[in-house]
Amino acid sequence: MPHAPQPQQTSKYEDNSPESSVSSAGAIVPLSSRKAHPKNKINSAVCRFQRAMEVGGADIASNDHMARREHNPRTHVGAHRHAPFRLSLPLLAGSLLAGLTMVSCSSSPAAVERVAMPEEPSCTSNKDCDPGFYCETSVGECLSAVLERCEYRPLTDGFRIREEWAWSQDAEVLPEYNQIMMTPMVANLTDDNGDGEINADDVPDVVFHTFTGFNYLTDGVIRAVSGDSGARVWPAAEPGFRTNPGSHIAIADVDPASPGPEVMACEVWAPNPAMPGATQGALVILKADGSVLHRTREVTGQNCFAPSVADLDGDGNPEIVDGRKIFRGDGTELRSLPAGASTSALVNIDDDEDLEIIFSDRAYNHDGSLVWERAAGEPGPVRGIVAIADLDATGDGAEPELIVMDGSTHSLWAFDAGTGAHRWGPSDINPAGVSHEKGIHGGGPPLIANFDDDPNPEIGVAGGFAYTVFGHDGARQWLKNTNDLSSRGTGSSVFDFEGDGVAEVLYNDELNFHVYKGLDGADLLKQCNTSGTLSEFPIVVDVDNDARAEVVLMGNNYGNQSCADGNPSGNGIRVLGHPEGEWVGSRRIYNQFSYHVTNINEDGTVPKREDPHYRLPLTNSFRQNIALFDVPDLIAEDIEVGTGMCPEHLDVSVNIINRGAAVSAPNVPVSFFIVGDDNTRTFAGQGKTSKRLKPGEFERVSFAYPVPEEQLDAELRFIAAINHPDHEPLTEFRECHTDNNDSDTAANECKALF
Repeated sequence: MPHAPQPQQTSKYEDNSPESSVSSAGAIVPLSSRKAHPKNKINSAVCRFQRAMEVGGADIASNDHMARREHNPRTHVGAHRHAPFRLSLPLLAGSLLAGLTMVSCSSSPAAVERVAMPEEPSCTSNKDCDPGFYCETSVGECLSAVLERCEYRPLTDGFRIREEWAWSQDAEVLPEYNQIMMTPMVANLTDDNGDGEINADDVPDVVFHTFTGFNYLTDGVIRAVSGDSGARVWPAAEPGFRTNPGSHIAIADVDPASPGPEVMACEVWAPNPAMPGATQGALVILKADGSVLHRTREVTGQNCFAPSVADLDGDGNPEIVDGRKIFRGDGTELRSLPAGASTSALVNIDDDEDLEIIFSDRAYNHDGSLVWERAAGEPGPVRGIVAIADLDATGDGAEPELIVMDGSTHSLWAFDAGTGAHRWGPSDINPAGVSHEKGIHGGGPPLIANFDDDPNPEIGVAGGFAYTVFGHDGARQWLKNTNDLSSRGTGSSVFDFEGDGVAEVLYNDELNFHVYKGLDGADLLKQCNTSGTLSEFPIVVDVDNDARAEVVLMGNNYGNQSCADGNPSGNGIRVLGHPEGEWVGSRRIYNQFSYHVTNINEDGTVPKREDPHYRLPLTNSFRQNIALFDVPDLIAEDIEVGTGMCPEHLDVSVNIINRGAAVSAPNVPVSFFIVGDDNTRTFAGQGKTSKRLKPGEFERVSFAYPVPEEQLDAELRFIAAINHPDHEPLTEFRECHTDNNDSDTAANECKALF
């Protein structure tokens, strides 16, 4: 019976229902899949929770065994069924690319076996297994994959949002520092579930700079808040240092000796002799708890603005690139490049396995040697903000394009990323005929994504007068007039929230937060959200680990203190979601200004060998997060009725198993009913799952049924139902099958003492 959320009804037993308890947890493994041969190296996975699509090079979203993390054996008491890969491939439905493995939930029966974790597992990640197999880390073996999906497609009813939470200040720690004018970053920094690990089982955190007054380039305070509420993570007191609040942040695990990922930021610490009134900036590396791990003040020639992290040479030790400077994870300088700019892209653009450092007019190998340089007189800007993707969408072996936004000439350019050869441009981002007393320059960080329903990505860019979308050939597709005559350099995000194949565009100018239809720029939403604007943009991420995407939006009101309608404007961080939880899922991380999906694993670790993101449609983007349609599929099995506490009560318990393709939220209600001779059901009590269940995991949920005197010596038959609509359902819980939420029945009787 399908259990869609319905209005709650009252049962005569509800007021006195006993509390639930959990007796065991485990992982699911099919008997038929126990034999497979590990291998030393295969293409790795665009995945989530140990399951994936094979794309070649690095485990994008797997959260258990990443670069430089030791395997931590755990013993599980249970094993069962098909544990599916984490996957979302709307663009590849019905076909498999070479080297691609798609796996998800299966409703076919399978034998149950109880196993224990081997002391020396034969695999610790998907990379150890042959194509067509995945590593089930709970038993340390390579298991076969099932080619079936477990997805939920939301009901499309127009673009609607609700505010899930907002942060406007910390009332106890420097409350006057509450203005935000940079892109917040999201990653897991805290062990929220108390299992001793900081990973994707925990709630992500939001990290951002704050400032007071008009000091948006000096005297900043960096903060972290919890992604599910906005509650303070740190600082708990005066931090003792200041940051550049207009600069950007990177989050990644660069120091294996420090728990959790580190935060890379731009510290300000001394007057800048070249710029009166300004301060010198230097990279600072913070621990996950917000304390200073490494400072780099002694490194001269820094121009700290937007640190990026990658393992450039694949040695397992990530590097930090900021402008011309390359740092080791311990904060020491590795090298200084001969030339460069404040932003770059770290991407593999040639035939070797190492990453290159690409600026607007040149590219370097990881060792500082030159790959290419644009000669004097050749078309193209010397400075600009860059992005990289395959605009022709040719797939494996693609030659990616380098997109450069030159704000000084308000023009967009495209080049061959591997050689620097000119492809097209300049394309003017401004509307025709604009003029302004301060000039018509401008142009922010370019976004590459698929805005519409064709196979080729487009480029979106914001300037002082408009938001403009260009096709892969540089032709303008649409333009929307906007208002940003201050910085003229903000960015944007694109995401297919409703899973209908047409993306939505998110952009914030000086006055409003805009949502446009990606296909033609039609207005979907316009909401007051003021900003003085620098280079910030809203991001899309699963910020609270609920398997649903949210918008993380920043704002400030130091300049504009009222909205167009006269109401006061706001400041701080706002997290926006769908009113009924009907948006698709996304990754739980967005870690740096030059974000592209393959640059970071979902637990914050850095891929040792990063996959070229431009070689598959799912990841062929830049500064865009991916839409994930996978959901859990909870089933109830092995219900038991114990009599050990009779005549006081019966112990009723059932296994709740996640046979789906995504993590399940905690606190999913499990209702227990007594089944009469005529199969009518009487509510007996309820339990709840206590933890997030990964695909393949289960938890035993139980409750104590106090047996009335008139039911002693009578056989009672029980059934369990997951998320029953009449008994406090988790209304935003989504799964791919709702017709398997009932268990079988189990019966027993409580004997009277006399």
